[in-house]
Amino acid sequence: TNEAVISYPEIFDTFSQFGDSSLEYEWMLLNCVQAHDYENAAQTAARLFAYYRGDEDVAGRIQQLRLHSMTHLMTAVLDGVIKRNDIDPIKARDMKLKLYACDQLPALQDLSLEILREADCFSKNKKLQINDEKIRRIWDYVRENYTDPQLSVSSIADRFGVSTPYLSKTFKQHYE
Repeated sequence: TNEAVISYPEIFDTFSQFGDSSLEYEWMLLNCVQAHDYENAAQTAARLFAYYRGDEDVAGRIQQLRLHSMTHLMTAVLDGVIKRNDIDPIKARDMKLKLYACDQLPALQDLSLEILREADCFSKNKKLQINDEKIRRIWDYVRENYTDPQLSVSSIADRFGVSTPYLSKTFKQHYE
């Protein structure tokens, strides 16, 4: 069909006529992504989709506006995740293509939650890799300096900018 592209002002005007508070959910979702809080982002996205899907009898034009709005929102979310390097670039490209191909809210919801789960997993793995690298550097330092009489847990923690309890706990987890 040759339907006109729907503009953001049209979306905002249409939703505000019906007392739609979806913009608050959208704002919360974008803030969660910016904070790398993908678990809460997924919960917020699920609430937003539930809010949109709650009124299945809404006229076709409004459903189209909602689908269009959510597609753009999730594209912005995916762009934010990409910008923060919290997703594999190849998967991100494929997911973006799938976003544009979604023509139903349920399919868009499933894909949106998949994006947020992927970002959460990728982000957590990245943090673990960074932590493992730091532990490796600390371990190398200890091996190189173990004969130093001044070497202590607190001196190592100070040198690497971590707390003594964190250092002790982390080494127990890695080397026990």
